[in-house]
Amino acid sequence: MSERPPQGKANGGKSTGPRGGIIALIVIAGIVIGVTTVSPLALATVLADGPPAEAIVLTATGLGLCILRLLRLDECPLRWQLLAGAGLGLGATSLLVLGLGVLGILHRGVWIGLLIAFAVGGLTQLPRMLRQYRQTPECNDDAWMKWLWLGVIGFGALALLAGTMPPGTLWPEEGNGYDVLEYHLGVPREYLEAGRITYLPHNIYSNFPFNVEMLYLLAMVLKGDAVGAAFSANLLNVFLGMLAVASVWLAGREFGRGGGIIAGLIAASCPFITYLSGVAYVENGMLMFAALGVAALLRAGRLPDGRMAPWILLAGLFSGLACGCKYTAIPAVLVPFALAVLWGALARRPRRSALPCVFILAAVAAFGPWLVKNA
Repeated sequence: MSERPPQGKANGGKSTGPRGGIIALIVIAGIVIGVTTVSPLALATVLADGPPAEAIVLTATGLGLCILRLLRLDECPLRWQLLAGAGLGLGATSLLVLGLGVLGILHRGVWIGLLIAFAVGGLTQLPRMLRQYRQTPECNDDAWMKWLWLGVIGFGALALLAGTMPPGTLWPEEGNGYDVLEYHLGVPREYLEAGRITYLPHNIYSNFPFNVEMLYLLAMVLKGDAVGAAFSANLLNVFLGMLAVASVWLAGREFGRGGGIIAGLIAASCPFITYLSGVAYVENGMLMFAALGVAALLRAGRLPDGRMAPWILLAGLFSGLACGCKYTAIPAVLVPFALAVLWGALARRPRRSALPCVFILAAVAAFGPWLVKNA
């Protein structure tokens, strides 16, 4: 898809707006100040229990950048590389935890080594990305709208504060933390104690697809203790919520800079996103994958026929990963995405019958491991 012609420095004019990184730093500083003002203890919890969650997200992004290179999508805009890389990396890491966990490889040293390898892989992509960043001209179109991102500070601070609360203590609708303690964190705890992922006949919930819970399990492996990783898992869910908002922005960004900002602000200010950030559930992860799939479909629809396949493949992978978070994603994400791809393929002249096959195969590849595990 062709980008809008850049304005500003690239055309000899002066840049009149800050780059997005500056706004992001201001937003992060505002969130930290907000959390500290309300509860210094909450900030201490974030500083103490946040690093494992941050390590998982950052190193998985490194893995995702390598996957994008294999898919020959490493020359797409930086926003796509970072967010699609994060989504692919987190999904691949989750499935890797499943695969190695079934084999009984849940050793802390092994996983630290793997995460270091993911980080090194990502660092090899950094010089190219920095060159691309420096060569990207600043754009003054709707520069004032960037400041609207300051509106997410309050929601981000509230989400982070909620993520520092023990299960069952914040929202009455949690049922005293039943879901979290019974299976979202309870099942990974049993896997950690058993030293492997196995069938649990006494817990029917363990037969759900567990893409997000695999990341919680990884946090427990890194911490070496299930109870000690409870806050790390909570904060990991907060980060998934932030990535979900960013993914909605990415989808809206396909309609222009203003469209992306408005979409991101609507998502960030949705009360249920803040609510979900207070418990180690799976909806934030499912929303992230679904929004990335929508963004990939939108981008594919605006490209020439010869360049669509990698993006349809990407949409299929993300829809399959969403299904790997929760079965409800099958009717809510996979089916409508597949119908959209089929409709788009049949509407083109000549018809592109291979595109639905690419989508379905990618979705099955991403979701299939959970079906195999249950079988």
